Amino acid sequence: MRFEPGFVTTLREELVRLHPIIVDRIDRPGGLMLQRLLELVSQPQELPATIVENVFEKSMITHADFREPYVHQGVSSLVSGKVALCLLAGGSGTRIGGPKFMTRLPTVGLSLLALKMVQSTFVHESIQKSVSLPTWIMVSPSSRRAVEENLKSFAFWEPSRVKLFEQYESVRLTPDNRVVRDATGEPEVHPTGHGDLPNALVESGLLDANPQIEHVIIANVDNAAQVIDPSVIGMHVASGSSVTCMVVKRELKDAGGVIAWANGNMQIIENSLLPDCFEVESAPWHNTNTMIASIKAINDAATREWRWNRVRKQINNKLVVQYERFIGQLTEFYETSFAEVERSKRFLPVKNQEDLDRVDAILSGWAQ
Repeated sequence: MRFEPGFVTTLREELVRLHPIIVDRIDRPGGLMLQRLLELVSQPQELPATIVENVFEKSMITHADFREPYVHQGVSSLVSGKVALCLLAGGSGTRIGGPKFMTRLPTVGLSLLALKMVQSTFVHESIQKSVSLPTWIMVSPSSRRAVEENLKSFAFWEPSRVKLFEQYESVRLTPDNRVVRDATGEPEVHPTGHGDLPNALVESGLLDANPQIEHVIIANVDNAAQVIDPSVIGMHVASGSSVTCMVVKRELKDAGGVIAWANGNMQIIENSLLPDCFEVESAPWHNTNTMIASIKAINDAATREWRWNRVRKQINNKLVVQYERFIGQLTEFYETSFAEVERSKRFLPVKNQEDLDRVDAILSGWAQ
């Protein structure tokens, strides 16, 4: 008989007692099934790398190198309807005190979601019309109704163009692997990360319903910058890469993934997965979490075995554990191009109140 640690047995007993409604909500094919959660608690996954090395600044394609040559190709792909925009809006916004999509830019007078809806319409001086991209928004089951209500309040909402699809959820754990419960005794659930996108998007049927789409721009709803850049799209199409990531020069305040070499492959690696010997401060490039992926890669990625990362977070003044997938793992699976973009124009993240005040001032200045 196989030995099972006591904490795993205790968690197993807790999960068995979950209400069937909660079980049905969590145990969805393509997501983190409860049996898999038990396996992860017993034996965590690690980054399959023996050597992680920094990249040189000159290894990146800079904006000056691709802006002019690829604009026409990018505009052509946009106008011909081959590109969709996919927004990641399932995060709970623990650092800013609420769902990010509802976070309001006070001076601009728009929520982050409303801003992204405005930006989903592309205008370029080389064409005589605007192009509104098919826009797919990944939400958590918990936030879906709120997102729908928020969208309906927009005068410019186009339900035929804007579609929602649901990511996956799991139960939140304590550091010693017990189920976290709210004040009423109900188990707390959480979205399982932006790496849910390939499986959730395929499951939604949106790809089958839109066979003309060949590429998808993936971006966080909390990046207030315009992410539809025809020069980057054109470079992505011309290169034939499965994935193209937009990066910026790293600043000391940046938190999140870096670009590094691992197992002979240049890829995005989240800070939490880096070995202790890696000098994050010396990393020249920062991941904006904005990327372009081919639909072929998205379909294939949904068949792959993704890594579930054990993430610690401070929520409601308590330390909790969540298992999440990171969308940056696409760069581990597929040939990827990395393109440096202008931080001031393509990367304005809103993660906390300080960011909100800064970005609101920048955008209001542009409007004036």
